[in-house]
Amino acid sequence: MCDLCIVIIFAVAQSDTMPKRRCVSSHDVPPTKIPRDQSKIAKSWWEKKRKEKEDLSRNIAELNVSRERLSSHIDQLRVEKAELERRNVRLRHKGKEVVRVNVNLCEEKRELKMLTEELQFEKGALEEDYAAAVSKLEIAENEKVAVMASLREAERMNASLLGPGKVADKQTRVELIGAMLVTFLACIMKGTHAISRLRTVCDCIFGAAVFGATATKAVLSEVYKKYILAEHQRTFSNWRVLRAIDLSPVSGLNYNGVEILRSVEELGKYERGVLPSRSSIQKCSAELYQMGQELIPFHRKECALGEVYQYDFEKAVRFILQTFGLYELAQSESVELNVTLDGAEICDGLCHLTAGIKMTDGRAVDPTDGMPLSFMEEGVGRLFNTQSRNYCFALKSLLGRDTKEAYKEFADFFSFFESLKNEGLPASPFGPRIQPIIVLSTQDLSSVWKCLGTGSGARKNGNTHFCHLCPCTGGKIAEYKVGDNR
Repeated sequence: MCDLCIVIIFAVAQSDTMPKRRCVSSHDVPPTKIPRDQSKIAKSWWEKKRKEKEDLSRNIAELNVSRERLSSHIDQLRVEKAELERRNVRLRHKGKEVVRVNVNLCEEKRELKMLTEELQFEKGALEEDYAAAVSKLEIAENEKVAVMASLREAERMNASLLGPGKVADKQTRVELIGAMLVTFLACIMKGTHAISRLRTVCDCIFGAAVFGATATKAVLSEVYKKYILAEHQRTFSNWRVLRAIDLSPVSGLNYNGVEILRSVEELGKYERGVLPSRSSIQKCSAELYQMGQELIPFHRKECALGEVYQYDFEKAVRFILQTFGLYELAQSESVELNVTLDGAEICDGLCHLTAGIKMTDGRAVDPTDGMPLSFMEEGVGRLFNTQSRNYCFALKSLLGRDTKEAYKEFADFFSFFESLKNEGLPASPFGPRIQPIIVLSTQDLSSVWKCLGTGSGARKNGNTHFCHLCPCTGGKIAEYKVGDNR
């Protein structure tokens, strides 16, 4: 704002606040009341104007002073602002520098960590090398002690050898030759392992046949019979061969096969080879049968339809639960078993009908390795094949035709498992009480028809149902007509 504007505004403000002088008029005031001395009034009025002008000038001067002071203050503030901006710029530069320093410190810290890890790794490697060096040193010291002892023993034996001449005692000869070999090999094969030295000796004696081929062959046969044959006989023991015979599919191995294999060894009379004899395997089979009769006895009987072989149901169920690690669990809660019955033809004119159980409980444990048969964690695990022969167990078998009459022979089988499902096994001399078991049945349709006495055809008997799942009977079959009769 300029100075003239300030003066005009101040004057207008003063004029508005000053009292108004009444105008003298000949019409408003009577002539008798008009002051006689008009100069005094004008003088006083001009005096007031002069004072107002002086006040206004003084105010203007004060305002100019204030303006100058404000201008100087503004200039000072501008200088301070510029200084603050310069300081702000410097602080920004310092902040960037601090950030760069922090980044460098982080990189140095990371490098220091990597160097520390490398040093730790090198320290571990050095410690391992030191331990290995100490171990080698100890081995070398032990070898040195052994060599010195062998040298002393060799000197002693050499002295005894040179004294009396031939050494008659066999054990002394063995010790003397052993000490001489160890001493000599320690000199010519220094720094090698004992197994390397032994291999060298064997290559010399048996490979190069330094004592002649005939003598070497005879000694090798004696060494085999004395040191190796026993290990081979343990590998092919009669129990293992019997197990292979029992588990071989479709009779792939039997007693005659074992005897044929034994003939390859060309054994003499009463001579034992690697494979066991037929009689020893049969003896083991008899012992196994006796053990099985104690654990899970079975009996054979004759019926009108053929031979029947049947296990003790209760002992078999308890033994299977123990085998798969469910015996203790079955005493407190229900476990799951699956029963089935089916027939098949063994050969021309000879069939069998067999009933048994399958292990289907997911909490069962594999008896071969102790691992759960079924488990899954985060998409990793295994599910066992319930159809495998390792989890299926026959309890009763009939050698006869697969007919409805034959299924009546298995009434005790189904009665036992119905009782097992409803009541469980009571406490008995065979073991504690077993809770009711979840019994499932996975028979095929033909087997179910024969068990229930229904089905087996729509037109064979019009008074019975031709399927256990359908209410229709054979006498209500719709007839199919064609032509005019349709």
